[in-house]
Amino acid sequence: MTSIARRSQLGAAGPDTRRSHAREESWEHVEDANGVDESESPLRLTFGNPREALHPLRAIADRVGQQVEQFAEKVDHWKDRGMNDAVKNYLSTVELVKSFKTIADDTVKHLNKQHGSELEQERKRATQRRLKTSDDRGTTPAAIQSIESDDLGFGVQAGTTLQDLQHWQSEADTWELLRLLVEEEVGDPRVDRQQEKEDEVNRRGPVHRYTPEIEVWERFLVEDDQARGRKLILNWLEATARHNEADANSVMERLQDTGRGQGTWSQGWLDTRERIKITKKMSANPRQHAASVRATDRTRELVTELDPDAVTRQYLSLEKVDDQYEQTIWLAIWVMLRQGKTWEEVREWCRERNEGWRAVSMGMAHATEGARTCLEGAYAGQLWRRLCFVAARQGGMNEYERAVYGMLSGDQQTVDPVCRTWEDYLYVRFHALLLSQYDAYAEAVHPDRLPASLTGQYPLFDALQYHGNAAQASRQLVESVNKLGAVAVEGKKPMKMIQGSLIGKYFEDLLYKYGVAISKRANSEGVKSTLVPKTEVEAEEAYMTMTEDYNALRIVVHAYLLLNALDLEIPSEHRPDIENVLAGYIDFLRLAGKIDLIPTYAAQLSPMRAEYTLARVLPDIRDVGEQRELMDLMRQAKISVGDVLIEHYEYVLTESSLGEHNTPTIKRYEFLEPTAKEQSIWPGQRIKLGFLPNPQNISADEDKLVRAGEWYMLLPNAWNAVFIPLTIILKRFLRSGRVGAAVALCQRMPFKTVSREKSRDFLHIASGIDVMEEYQEEEDYEELPPQLRRSTRSATRAAPVQRQRRMSPSVRSLRVEQMREQSRVYYELQQLVNMLIALDKWRKAEKELVDDNNPRKPADSKATLRKLFDNVRAAIEPLFSDFLTHGIDDAELTELTAIRHAYIPEILFAYLSVIHSAAQLLTREHLLLSMQLATVVADEANSELAEAFVETGRMGKLVGVFAENSKMMLKLAERKGKVKGRGKKRNGETLEIWEVRARN
Repeated sequence: MTSIARRSQLGAAGPDTRRSHAREESWEHVEDANGVDESESPLRLTFGNPREALHPLRAIADRVGQQVEQFAEKVDHWKDRGMNDAVKNYLSTVELVKSFKTIADDTVKHLNKQHGSELEQERKRATQRRLKTSDDRGTTPAAIQSIESDDLGFGVQAGTTLQDLQHWQSEADTWELLRLLVEEEVGDPRVDRQQEKEDEVNRRGPVHRYTPEIEVWERFLVEDDQARGRKLILNWLEATARHNEADANSVMERLQDTGRGQGTWSQGWLDTRERIKITKKMSANPRQHAASVRATDRTRELVTELDPDAVTRQYLSLEKVDDQYEQTIWLAIWVMLRQGKTWEEVREWCRERNEGWRAVSMGMAHATEGARTCLEGAYAGQLWRRLCFVAARQGGMNEYERAVYGMLSGDQQTVDPVCRTWEDYLYVRFHALLLSQYDAYAEAVHPDRLPASLTGQYPLFDALQYHGNAAQASRQLVESVNKLGAVAVEGKKPMKMIQGSLIGKYFEDLLYKYGVAISKRANSEGVKSTLVPKTEVEAEEAYMTMTEDYNALRIVVHAYLLLNALDLEIPSEHRPDIENVLAGYIDFLRLAGKIDLIPTYAAQLSPMRAEYTLARVLPDIRDVGEQRELMDLMRQAKISVGDVLIEHYEYVLTESSLGEHNTPTIKRYEFLEPTAKEQSIWPGQRIKLGFLPNPQNISADEDKLVRAGEWYMLLPNAWNAVFIPLTIILKRFLRSGRVGAAVALCQRMPFKTVSREKSRDFLHIASGIDVMEEYQEEEDYEELPPQLRRSTRSATRAAPVQRQRRMSPSVRSLRVEQMREQSRVYYELQQLVNMLIALDKWRKAEKELVDDNNPRKPADSKATLRKLFDNVRAAIEPLFSDFLTHGIDDAELTELTAIRHAYIPEILFAYLSVIHSAAQLLTREHLLLSMQLATVVADEANSELAEAFVETGRMGKLVGVFAENSKMMLKLAERKGKVKGRGKKRNGETLEIWEVRARN
């Protein structure tokens, strides 16, 4: 696909744009042949745009600038990995995600010093809320506040908050999740995963009736990739719970609020036992069991025995404090299960509190370390889980006891009531799904392992059937949790959306929807984004909210870079919207002044999108030093600087009011005004005073185009690449009559300066030259071959880096002639601008001399005027020799013809006016130039001059001005009589024939 075809997908290009690409393709072979060197130097960039100094995002970026720059630095080092080497690519990518987690961990450590105590208090309050809510039997508790605050973006308030700590901990968890998934699902290319799996299965041998349950479980995880992946997610959810929720010991501190101290934890139901004793003492026969024991508050009847099953067996209650103790200890056990504590840790915890029977009741008496199916034996584990299911559904003193047994059995219904966070609900479902997968596996590998009579008598919750297709269950499970009323709001928070997409394996879908939302946000409320194209796809509300969180944007961007490097599958039609995410982050960096970081991320875009994006960043950078540094950074990022500059120029041109379809070509640039007959100093017309606009007051559009031209000066080893845009921009200014902008361009990019600056590299000489001045080497050179002419060679792309070598004189002379051809139009257009400048200066000096009332009239005004006249004459001289007739194609020739017709007639009329007044203010010999001009116009060699007057219908007026100048010659001769020095000749010419006297 050609460069024009590629760019047409992002923006329309006018005729000048197409022409620039025609020039672009022609010079690169010449550069290659001559070994142009392209040096690079890594530089730091500072940015300061006063117009955006107060932008709110500046404060955001300043607050977290360290992390933003740390992430960019890691990416910058990573992008130089061996992309063609699968092993290096994988290892460096895994190392990158680890480095992201390290940045987050370090930030957590720093913030924990400030907010650690606040976090601990928040965890205790969460435990209080759990217990208070569970006092209301039969009700489903509301979710506690997420660890994410309502505003996870980088706020502008001073200092840090507890929410910052919680956010960074959540981010560290996210990077850990991503690392686990990458290592599991992608894996080290050096390892044959399938062979490794087969070897492990063969080592373990076949499953039989007496194979220990733990070995069946481990074999299941080896053989089933989906199960192993879900086990990793469960492990991750357990780890997040360990540092986000209170531990079991903290939960047990709740007992101190009941009046019991540390020493009474292991004493059981003290209040109920005491109440039973009192009742017995007061009964008629204290040796018999009390038939009825009333609670202290007389609101309920208490159990009469103190065995663990007494409450459920007798359907009676405990004293309130004992009931709270029971809830708290079961909550502590639930917390341990939720945080993934080993069976040994749970058993030891229970023994310390004389509650060993609870460990036995949970099947922990003989469990192997790490097992999730508990008792060993032929079918004890599977049968035991069915009994736990019955206990969860039909028994239990409180919801936490039911939740513990429900968790062990793989139930969902009995565990949901104690879930408080998004992660809790997710954990319960993944746990149930994994155990259901295991049941299906165990039945498949050894169907006789558990008798059918027992499976029929004691069924289990089948999560596989409940959640549908096992392959898609992960995504369906995450989406179902997000719909739960208790955590629906939490599930729509940015961090949970990111984590959910990774867990559910739909991160590419999140990228697409997020990219759509970024486009909608960037182009909302009548605002058009410069970096993010508009989309017609509707955005979901949750993703629109996510666009306001620049922290989430940073995480998504870097996760995308990682997964994209590992061949993340993205539908081609979604890639433009997905790249909006990167573009949105680049826009954040741009507005925040982190311009030096932008090339690092732009390099991760597709080449066309990178050019498109960077081209819209360049207008923000005005300082030449900063411009040069950014170009160095782009080269280091392996971005085509030439293509970026082309896209930048086309963007500025298309978006400006000077676009091809915005401003028509003017027919005539008028700067003359008529004069009265009594003002004989002028031939019926004169130059308007101050007709030339101030180049310092050009419009914003014009200034952007001038600066677009300036960028090309920084392109190394380029000649035609510089003069192509300068020529096009200057033509556009002149065609549209924007002379002030044309003057500004010529002042800021004068031909002599550009030539001397760029010719050094091209000619391999110590100091540059003006190629339009005479240049001759010791050896004569041959005529320039047609294939090297400006029309067929161009230089918009920098040549590959090669070693510079000495250029022979003949080759250098050939190149100089070639450079003249390529820069001639810009040179002549600048000459046209210089004509207007010279005429404007003349008119101002003329006004001072003619105005008798001018008190500031200088004493040497005539000398000044004489010098200005010489300047005007020198400026006009190029008109008389093949001027603006060297277009590279018919389109350019047409443009140049239009410019000649618009300016040359008016310029020549102004020149004749200058001659007319100079003859009276200085000396009448100046009138000879008028006659010379008539001869030049009539000469067929300068047919373009006559054509300009004929085609514009102004030939008759030109003849009239010549006649006026002839009359002035006669009048001056009559007025002065015999003029001193009349015999002197000017270039062989004399004014004597115009002296009217008897002898003549």
